[in-house]
Amino acid sequence: MANLGVTSSNDTTTFLSPTRAFYFDFSGQLIVFDPEAMELVGAIDGPDMQREGFPGPRFSPPVLVGDELYVSLAWANIDTIDLIPSVTVAVFWVSEERLLRVVEDARCAYGHRGFAHDGAFYLVGEGGDGAGNLVEPDLPPPCLVRIREGEEQFDPDFYLNLAESTGRPFVANGPVGIGEGRFLTMVYDDEEEPSSFDPSNVLDLIRFINGELWRWSVLTLPGGETTVLRDAPLTGTNPFDAFVVDDIAYVPVLASNGGSSQVFRVDDVARGTSTPTIESPAGEIVTLERVR
Repeated sequence: MANLGVTSSNDTTTFLSPTRAFYFDFSGQLIVFDPEAMELVGAIDGPDMQREGFPGPRFSPPVLVGDELYVSLAWANIDTIDLIPSVTVAVFWVSEERLLRVVEDARCAYGHRGFAHDGAFYLVGEGGDGAGNLVEPDLPPPCLVRIREGEEQFDPDFYLNLAESTGRPFVANGPVGIGEGRFLTMVYDDEEEPSSFDPSNVLDLIRFINGELWRWSVLTLPGGETTVLRDAPLTGTNPFDAFVVDDIAYVPVLASNGGSSQVFRVDDVARGTSTPTIESPAGEIVTLERVR
């Protein structure tokens, strides 16, 4: 892909079939290639990736809904502790392989994690795992919005305030589908009342950054009901590594961010129970199936 200007790699490849796949590059172009033949097909000019005062955006792998491919974009400047208070999605048309439109929504402060569900593309504006709301309390709360195939704007009749539905001020990571409209994600979950969290308190801030105040949960759509998995380990886990076997969700527990040494199993969503299980050598566990 270097001949098309790609200078570094990322994990934004989406496979549509054995002969068609798309790779979204940092420059904003969508590269089309044939995985079976291992040949480049071409490149699609993408959205403008430049915003004054901000480095290039963060983005997730393209998500397919019908005949449209959605790439979510989010801009933040760590040096100036600033972010663009909106969510943005670039929509590509798969059939004609071209950029259709770029759509923004200011109801969410910042977020680039999207997923397909029920014929629509859903985008989570979690405010940079809650960090944005720590620095700027006036930002919109973490929320979930959606845009349906062919629509020119985000659905004005769908808006889920995740702070209200989860009963917690911050949301992080995910969501990753585990079937039946259920999605794994993380929520702020301290033993004390969430209102007691003080971002100006160094100890609270350290616990926030180190993940000590986060807990696994299952978000159910369309209403956004949330069940916290009390028994699930947190350190070294990532929802994007989750997989499903026989309709049961598993999440690898990483050893020092390396290979998986164990996974936990989501036993009962309604009761919020899970069980650590499956001891294995590092690197043995792989993703078996994604569920949308």
